[in-house]
Amino acid sequence: THLGLGSGATTAATKIAFVGAATNGSKTVSATLHFADSSTQSINAQFSDWCDRDPQGTNTSVARWTQRWYSGSAQTLACGVWATETYTLAPTTPGSPLESIDFGSAANFHLFGIASDAVVNPAAIQIVGSTPPALPSSVVYEPSGVVTASGAPSWSTSAGPVASPKLTYVWQLDGVTVANASGASYSLQPDDAGKELTVSLAASAGGYLPGTVTSAPVTIAKGTFTTTTSPTISATTARVGDTLSVSSGTYSVPTATESYAWLADGNPIAGATSSSFTVPAAQLGKALSVKVTASQAGYNDVVTTLGPTTAVAQGVFTTSSNAVIGGSYIVGQTLSATAGSYSTSGVSETYQWTANGTDIAGATSATLALTPAQLDATIGLKVTAAKSGYESLSYAVTGQVVSKGTIVLVTAPAVTGAPVFGRTLTASAGAYSPASPAVTYEWLAGNAPLAGATSSTHVPTAAEIGKTVQVKVTAATAGYADLVTVVTVGTVAKEALTVTKSPALSGTVAVGSKVNVVAGAYSAAGVTVSYQWLANGAAISKAVGTSYTPVASDKNKGLSVRVTATKAGYASAVTTTSQVTVKAGTIKVTKKPAISKAKKNAKVGKKLKVSKGSYGTAGVKVTYQWYRGSKKIKGSAAKKAKYKVKSADRRKKLSVKVTVKKSGYTTITVKTKATKKVR
Repeated sequence: THLGLGSGATTAATKIAFVGAATNGSKTVSATLHFADSSTQSINAQFSDWCDRDPQGTNTSVARWTQRWYSGSAQTLACGVWATETYTLAPTTPGSPLESIDFGSAANFHLFGIASDAVVNPAAIQIVGSTPPALPSSVVYEPSGVVTASGAPSWSTSAGPVASPKLTYVWQLDGVTVANASGASYSLQPDDAGKELTVSLAASAGGYLPGTVTSAPVTIAKGTFTTTTSPTISATTARVGDTLSVSSGTYSVPTATESYAWLADGNPIAGATSSSFTVPAAQLGKALSVKVTASQAGYNDVVTTLGPTTAVAQGVFTTSSNAVIGGSYIVGQTLSATAGSYSTSGVSETYQWTANGTDIAGATSATLALTPAQLDATIGLKVTAAKSGYESLSYAVTGQVVSKGTIVLVTAPAVTGAPVFGRTLTASAGAYSPASPAVTYEWLAGNAPLAGATSSTHVPTAAEIGKTVQVKVTAATAGYADLVTVVTVGTVAKEALTVTKSPALSGTVAVGSKVNVVAGAYSAAGVTVSYQWLANGAAISKAVGTSYTPVASDKNKGLSVRVTATKAGYASAVTTTSQVTVKAGTIKVTKKPAISKAKKNAKVGKKLKVSKGSYGTAGVKVTYQWYRGSKKIKGSAAKKAKYKVKSADRRKKLSVKVTVKKSGYTTITVKTKATKKVR
């Protein structure tokens, strides 16, 4: 350090500090300072780890970095260089210059610089070379070629020559230092061709700043080689789809490699850079050639152009397997064409469907929906295979005969309404595919068709009661087999006969009185009504008319009528009137009884006779009771129709009470007119 800090400086240093950093943690390094008076000074310099976030001891930060690139990504960083504390120099003899510093065997630290207050003359410590080294005026690459720098400059500072400095050669290509190149000679490499070569000679000596001199640049020229066997092209004519190829040549440099550029009418074809080229449609009509470039690192290329061919003609391809028709040959179904395969890829097909060999108008897609028009026809397919740049290829595929289609039931027919005599049943047509076929109906009862029952509605008749009613719905459309759907409605039941006005009894309900029944009213006209009179709910024999006269045995019983209304096709309606209790009959007097010759014979000893009288009720029984004035005459003689006047009757009026009875009737008493007073 004597040139920069000590006796070689214009003014020797009195203070120093170290700039550096430790690795693997902070380090304290012991150093010994050696002065010109042979005295020494020991110091302990602390160096913080270069990635310490905070300074250790008396260190201060000199420079910091915030990021580094590590393992493929940027990492946040807080690393840098530290400055130690400042040390004041203390030689035994004051002012004695610092000549050297000894760090002994200290490790794991880096010393980048020493700061001081010394005054230095740069020219006195800067090594300068007298002349630069020289390179040959021209350099051509060849294997094992060597370039040697000539010249031996002298080295000095402003203070005089520098004896025996250490010399280092630094070779550069295009300004980039060549690694592992040292010494006065440089071995040429293939990649050097075309680059600018320089050599620098650096001189260094202890206590001096190194000096460098650099040669003038020289560009390394490429070498040359020749063709020994020319490459060849496989054909001079070509079609689209053909593959042309190049056979390799041989060269004076055995390791030369070939590259290729195919040309169309002299213009490069994009991407066509291999030794073979399959001719695309884009080159139709163009002449093809290929430029073969032989290359070897460090040498100029050798270029050979082969061709041109004649103009490219249309390609030809063949059928590997024909297109195939798939699907069912049934009206309503769709046939589809599956493309064939060919000797080249990228072939497209166009189609024309035929029926019995005749083109079907507009049928040019890959599918054909079979219509009734194709029924019983043989379907075929004309196929045209084409590819840009190639001749087209056509052929025919024969299919099969088209049979009738199947109508598909989408929504089943249904019947609304109940299977009851006289009620209307209505059949719905249902829905089908194809839509809107012609729909017909046929109604059946007991599996037998009903004559004339061919509309969508049907009213069951009386003859169908108890039979199962069905409707056969037939959907028909051209080209399709008829679809028959049978809907079972159910067993035909009789219609209910509803009583709209209840039957009722009319008249006085009493023994001997005629009682009528009012038939009532019903939901259907023309009903037949029958009657059965009931006494306490029990049928009265032979009492089946519209009227009935209660007899004595009916007294106090409930009288009613069971009315049965019937009509063909209807369930009988049976209604029983309300019961009415039969009252006792009333005996009507049509002619009052009278004492015959009451005036003439009203004498003691004469016989009087009372008439029975007449009554509206036949079969009555009468009894008599004679009265003397208001008193009943005792004795059996007074209970007969004839009475012999007694002396006890003198001056009294005689009369008779006639009691009229009949079973079931209320007994009545009829009193005759009184006679004149008996004489």
